[in-house]
Amino acid sequence: MTTKEERRDAMAQALANTRIAGHEPKPRFLADVAAVVEGTMTYDQAIRASAGRTRSRNGSERPAFSKR
Repeated sequence: MTTKEERRDAMAQALANTRIAGHEPKPRFLADVAAVVEGTMTYDQAIRASAGRTRSRNGSERPAFSKR
């Protein structure tokens, strides 16, 4: 089990890495991150929510990325 402080630190690091890579997270994703930090959403639930939004935008059941 992680503490709220540990979750906050982990998410802050992950978001910093994402931004360094040139990606700016969408507000809904940031809301999911905040929910994970607060403990009202699990990490797995956040992943499923994000994947579901991606499928809705792409109109498919496949992930937005492809393997080469």
